[in-house]
Amino acid sequence: MKQYGPWKCRLLAEKVETREEFVATKAAGFIYFQGYFFRRPEVLHAKDIPANGLNYLRLLRAVSQQEIDVREIELIIKQEASVCYRLLRYLNSAAFGIQNEVHSIRHALTLLGEREVRRWIRLVATLTAGEKRSSELLVSAMVRARFCELLAPKCPTASPTCFSWDSSLDD
Repeated sequence: MKQYGPWKCRLLAEKVETREEFVATKAAGFIYFQGYFFRRPEVLHAKDIPANGLNYLRLLRAVSQQEIDVREIELIIKQEASVCYRLLRYLNSAAFGIQNEVHSIRHALTLLGEREVRRWIRLVATLTAGEKRSSELLVSAMVRARFCELLAPKCPTASPTCFSWDSSLDD
């Protein structure tokens, strides 16, 4: 720390595992921190993705394309009753103040617009994926997603959404 103090470069404290270690490294002048104190990794074991999980993955893939295919998104939403219900309930809520009730998925997607369709589907997919997880994990994921969304315009090399799908992963 004496050789490379905060005035010369910003230092990373690794393997911070307790609150005491965090306080001590912060007091020593470290700027960045990494370790189990902040988040412990979880090993996940899964054999199959449930059928509705595949539909959510298909939706995420569809909204991650450069140009959205409304017909494709409409077909996927129609296959997943819970998403269909959520979308229609969302648009027919008092928050939108739409006089005529929305009955079709195509009409709902048109009313939302491309940007909001992307955001809404990502939100619904994340919430659904996190239903059986702790609420803290879900909040953490949402905060990180919003951070990326806010950071994207400030990064010259970032894609507009900061959540792009790599089509090479399809194979």
